[in-house]
Amino acid sequence: MNERKIEFEGIRNCRDLGSLVNREGKTIRKGKLIRSANLSNATDKDLIKLEDMNLKKVVDLRSVREVRFSPDRYPENTEYVHNYIFAENRDGISHEKDEEKKGPDDPSRYNMINAYAHLMSEPICIRHFGQALRIVMENDYSDGCVLWHCSEGKDRCGLLSAFVLTVLGVDEDIIRQDYLLTNEVNGPRAEYFYNMYKENGRSEADCIAVRDVFLAKEEYLNIALKTIIDGYGSMDKFITEGMGISQELIDSFRVQILE
Repeated sequence: MNERKIEFEGIRNCRDLGSLVNREGKTIRKGKLIRSANLSNATDKDLIKLEDMNLKKVVDLRSVREVRFSPDRYPENTEYVHNYIFAENRDGISHEKDEEKKGPDDPSRYNMINAYAHLMSEPICIRHFGQALRIVMENDYSDGCVLWHCSEGKDRCGLLSAFVLTVLGVDEDIIRQDYLLTNEVNGPRAEYFYNMYKENGRSEADCIAVRDVFLAKEEYLNIALKTIIDGYGSMDKFITEGMGISQELIDSFRVQILE
């Protein structure tokens, strides 16, 4: 079981990046960098817990439509930043339920491999990831934490988490392990939708497609990393040249977060 997992009543897939160790043997400070699924189902007890965690900022990576349908709940004194990653007409990587439906959208609209490649090659997506990363890195962590999320806390959230960990000098194997931890939470959810589609007489291909939408799969992260390397040569160049993150900001962020 993931020891970094943070339990809530209504917030799913939440964990602290704290305690991970980078290639230099330095440790990420606990209680500073938090990733999760959306906060729309946060209970009053959850809000008290978030306040006790000194939550300073929420970075919402979802589309306008997703936010409108399932707005976040967060403590009154927390700063909320909506930093969507892609335009409304390309939000097939999001998994919020459509207003007129009781289940996920038709699986035929999802191709997760293509979606990850799109996120790492489309200039507007790269620019918006850069904005989100900058928001996380520029925060003053002296008395609180930042939480970022998408819908499931898996794709957009998972990629931003990978960039944060890369900036902090964490090894790729550890980044992969953190990405795949989502399946501890989403595995049962994925099987639920698989079985629901099966019971409704859908094809095996459709059942697998809808199941895989809710899973963090290594091939998704692989295509994202391959697209980055093909375009920029390295993750470091992608972060500095593609997303426009300065070395000065990287150094100051590391000073705040590593110990």
